[in-house]
Amino acid sequence: MFSFQAHLYDLNEDELTTQLMKYRSRIRALKIKFMNFADMSKYILTNLSDAKSRLLKRIVGILLVLLFCTADCERVFSAMNRIKTLERSRLEDILKSLILAYTATYEEKANVDITELSKKVATSVEQKEHKESYY
Repeated sequence: MFSFQAHLYDLNEDELTTQLMKYRSRIRALKIKFMNFADMSKYILTNLSDAKSRLLKRIVGILLVLLFCTADCERVFSAMNRIKTLERSRLEDILKSLILAYTATYEEKANVDITELSKKVATSVEQKEHKESYY
């Protein structure tokens, strides 16, 4: 039943399965209902004896810790994706401008107001940096 977890954490699979079956029988006999995994975990960690439920308590403890360990990784990936999206957007704007500049005729390039264009670019960069600071 728990062969993967038992092997991964170097636990005796048969002993772990036996402890789980005894736990299930006890819960059914006492007619205890849990609203969620946190309630069940609290019950296992505080009400079961260490000698009889050592492996079951260890697996529950590992499961509780894993939730927090993976949350940090998920936060990092989310931040990375936001940054990548902002960088792509910025790169896309720059590439569009370069393509327009490349395809413009000499006369069109001569009529470009450099001062006005530089103000637009500066404003765009400031707005994007302001948005990034919220992340």
